[in-house]
Amino acid sequence: MYSFSSLLPGTYQIKVEASGFKTAILDLQVEVGRVTAGDPRLEIGSPSETINVGAYAVAVSPTQAGLEEIVTEDLTRVLPLNGRNFLDLGQLEPGVQIQD
Repeated sequence: MYSFSSLLPGTYQIKVEASGFKTAILDLQVEVGRVTAGDPRLEIGSPSETINVGAYAVAVSPTQAGLEEIVTEDLTRVLPLNGRNFLDLGQLEPGVQIQD
C-alpha cells in the first residue's frame, strides 16, 4: 500500500512497471478532502526469453561401409567380463556379432 500526502488537487497518472509484466497505467483524480484509492493490476507480459535449438548432423562417410572403433587397454582392464573372454569386448561395439 502506498500513500502520497500533500498532493495538489488534479489528475494524476501512475505508471507501474516490473520485469516480466505488462506496464500498468492508472489515471486518478485527486480532490480536496477526499482519499483517492488506486489499485493497479499487473498482468503477466509476453515471454521475452529466447531458446535456440541447434541440430548437428553425424558425419557419415559415403565411401566406407564399415564401422571402426578401438578397444583400449584401459577398457579391457576395468570392464567386468564373464570368464574374462576377450571376444566379449568386441560385442561392445555397434554391429559386432560373435559367430561360432
